[in-house]
Amino acid sequence: MLVAGGHKFVEVAVASGFACGRTSLDEVWCWGDAQSGPDVLVPASVATGVSQIAAQEIYGYFLRSTGVSRGRGAGME
Repeated sequence: MLVAGGHKFVEVAVASGFACGRTSLDEVWCWGDAQSGPDVLVPASVATGVSQIAAQEIYGYFLRSTGVSRGRGAGME
């Protein structure tokens, strides 16, 4: 999937008001509503070392070798 910035995602997760995509390099980029600050219309890097992503309601979830973390909105970390 192509989005602004030329990123190619192998996995996308959509929550209420924002979305995140994971690249083949296990980087996560999110865009849309931000929990604090301005909304992000162009993907912002939020995490690395992530092997899987998911979303439910208002949260995004990231699976790493150290466990699962969650955040809310674009630019969550």
